[in-house]
Amino acid sequence: MPNQRQEIRDRAEGTAFIESLTGVPAFGLDKHLTIFAANRLATAVMPTVAVGANLARSVFLGDEPRHFDAGWGLACEHVSAALRASLDRHGEDDEFILIVGELAALSPEFNSVWARNAPPTATGTFRFLAHDAGRMALTYERTSVSDGSGDAVVTWQPADEMSAELLRQVSPPEA
Repeated sequence: MPNQRQEIRDRAEGTAFIESLTGVPAFGLDKHLTIFAANRLATAVMPTVAVGANLARSVFLGDEPRHFDAGWGLACEHVSAALRASLDRHGEDDEFILIVGELAALSPEFNSVWARNAPPTATGTFRFLAHDAGRMALTYERTSVSDGSGDAVVTWQPADEMSAELLRQVSPPEA
């Protein structure tokens, strides 16, 4: 996975990296948290992760995802903190105004979490339902693309051996 020694320079490199990963879920976000790339395993584990979808809208305006086993409130905090940190870093623009305004108008959960002003994190562990296979714990790592665009790559690693096995079971067949 990306680390301090492995730099992702731009969106094209981030997309290629995401597409090269077949054993771990991965997706790319722009500064507004809109998904610009996702591998098949990310979509298999988290059906709301689709190219063009906005992660904040999916979390706060969609039905509570059934793929989360526990920690839905924590997921809301992580997404809200990421959105706020990006807004603070990149400044207000029309898309930020639209997203935050829409979420504030339509989601009491967003308003509650946004008001807490939680600090952003680059990592965290969540439990997911692995279809009928069971429950798996995955730890995400968010790596910023170094071109200053606000793009980031998010990869998910199994938190334990049982989760690694479940992840293999839900992995879609190679195309």
